[in-house]
Amino acid sequence: MTTEAKFPEVVEAVRLAVLGRLPEEQPVKFAHGFIGEVQGLLGLDFAGGDGIFARQRRDKFCGQVQRALNKLAETRVLVKSGKGRDVRYWSPAAWEAHQAREAAEQAARAAIDARKANLMRRTRLLVADATFWVTAPSRVEMNLDTLAELLDLAERAGS
Repeated sequence: MTTEAKFPEVVEAVRLAVLGRLPEEQPVKFAHGFIGEVQGLLGLDFAGGDGIFARQRRDKFCGQVQRALNKLAETRVLVKSGKGRDVRYWSPAAWEAHQAREAAEQAARAAIDARKANLMRRTRLLVADATFWVTAPSRVEMNLDTLAELLDLAERAGS
């Protein structure tokens, strides 16, 4: 096993490691697990007995992996999202699937919010000083006075 790799080799290994995943899979994050995966693809071994030099080679390799991810994002082979420690690298297919899921979730949240606002507006037409608490995306609680007034109105309407 070798202890060093040329940058073009690292770029190709990173490309294979990311694009070899299924489109539905999670994005890649620059972390030990992914670095180890690329290291395995290249057949590198940093466990040698030369102490500080092995660590320097490992640190250099980590920098190469980071630069390879950024280069692949710059050339649009990968899609980079997030900032700082939250940076993720996606295959284009995985990014599109993620964007579609995000859009569907946002539309569902908007529908729930619209329904909630409509129900609260209708309740306030019946009970002028109605008090509500939003406790979850699809859950609204009201105080006992509001509930009692609504029940009184319903009972009067039903009789």
